[in-house]
Amino acid sequence: MSFFYRSVIVLSLLALLLFAYLVYSETGNLEAAFSDYRNLAITWVLVQAAGWAVLGTNKLLNLWFSWQQKTVLRFSLGLLADTIVASVVFFGLLAAGFYLKNEADELNYLMETKGELIAKTCVLFFFTAFTFTIIDFAWFSYRQYAVVQIQKVQTLRNQLELQYEMLKSQLSPHYLFNSLNTISALLYRDVELTEEFIRNFARTYQYVLETNSKKLVRLEQELDFIRSYIFLLKVRFDESLRVQIDLPKSVYQSQIPPLTLQLLIENAVKHNVITEGTPLNITISLDEKNHLLVKNNKTAQPNEASSFKIGLANIKKRYSYFSTVPVKTVNEHFFSVTLPILNIDNKKRDAQLPYAFFMTL
Repeated sequence: MSFFYRSVIVLSLLALLLFAYLVYSETGNLEAAFSDYRNLAITWVLVQAAGWAVLGTNKLLNLWFSWQQKTVLRFSLGLLADTIVASVVFFGLLAAGFYLKNEADELNYLMETKGELIAKTCVLFFFTAFTFTIIDFAWFSYRQYAVVQIQKVQTLRNQLELQYEMLKSQLSPHYLFNSLNTISALLYRDVELTEEFIRNFARTYQYVLETNSKKLVRLEQELDFIRSYIFLLKVRFDESLRVQIDLPKSVYQSQIPPLTLQLLIENAVKHNVITEGTPLNITISLDEKNHLLVKNNKTAQPNEASSFKIGLANIKKRYSYFSTVPVKTVNEHFFSVTLPILNIDNKKRDAQLPYAFFMTL
């Protein structure tokens, strides 16, 4: 059933109740209310007009005063405006009808003798407006709750898609091929180094698989993983690759989307020629605003280096779910990426998310 027909039905019931109450107040006989069809029809028309005027007024108020941002003001204005509009339209049309029929004297008589009845009608309009305003607010709140729930599902889906893309990039055949080639080359040359390489290789993949379903991990965990990953790289590049981690212990309990630092280091390696004469220096530190700063010098560009834009877009998108501070990049003499520090209570955040709208009131 459409909104129009629902509104007509509800207003018709209100008209019937109002007319029955007014007749009973005057005569003490409820049966008379159902036999006076003429006045019942007039009351129905007046209530319909007043009701649609109130609905229009509320539509304008919703545009000018947001329930979410100005709840108390919107409620007060709605109650006041609905009462005034309903009373003015109802009694204004009633008075206009008398004047059109040249019955001004009868109107004056009613105003003088039925003042109490008019006051009762206005009081009824007030309580009806009060009830309507509460229902309007409840309906708005329900719609906002539904929107938040939908956004929560969409956000979760987007996060899972980003994590899946990140997982695919870390389990790429190219990375496996390079690692297995390194193991093969080391196997008969240095057994101990080979064993340590395999251990660190296993740690990196264990971390990738364990964090696949996690949105955030502690920075300390990410750094432990990064150290294993750096070991694998240094076996390939030796002293031509230098990675310095200069972070205070105070930020170790902060959070970070998993594999973020690994992706930044991997792309620094991928997009620079690394030789003894042109070493690659990567630093992980805090900037002057206490944000994570991953910075590397720039050497020659490899011929077959793929674009870094997809990986960086993935990082920016994942951070956007947890912070309003954007991920910043600088590509000049040095290439640097600045990441905001995250300190989020995941359980509290997930528990409060469905009621996020109500938390803003």
